[in-house]
Amino acid sequence: MIHVVKHLLKDFEIHLASASPRRKTILNHVGLEFTVTPSTFDETSLDKKKFKHPKEFVMECAKQKALSVEKRLNGNQNKRIVIAADTIVVSNGEILEKPLTKENALLMLTRLNAKTHEVYSGVAMIITGNFVLFHEFFECTEVEFGYIPPPIIAIYAASEEPLDKAGAIRIGI
Repeated sequence: MIHVVKHLLKDFEIHLASASPRRKTILNHVGLEFTVTPSTFDETSLDKKKFKHPKEFVMECAKQKALSVEKRLNGNQNKRIVIAADTIVVSNGEILEKPLTKENALLMLTRLNAKTHEVYSGVAMIITGNFVLFHEFFECTEVEFGYIPPPIIAIYAASEEPLDKAGAIRIGI
């Protein structure tokens, strides 16, 4: 099946609007050839309180990331697909993005410890050629965070590892 998809996409430039190693791994795993073109959209510019539901917030972040890359590439008339994504953690109705400091990471991890939370991922794609198509979707996963002793959380939070991850955690790849 992937051979069919690759054949259909052979005339398109694919741009990943992210420098995330995890997102690059996903596209590499699928076998797509792409260019990393990181978004310049400032995720903190959106007011989370203006969105009725976390899925709306994560979708808007993904859309704005895709639009920022598409705008930079606008002079390039080639057929292209810009793929952008955003992920957030929601705990008791509060959106947790990437922690800004190690102290903030410690607070997030302590809050999530031994509790269940939701992880929302939004994806937005802009497809151009002699046309412009926009497609977006989201997924929500309920995650049960097992108990981790506070000294272990503190060691992890003191590292650089949690700083580029929503909710200071990473699941999977």
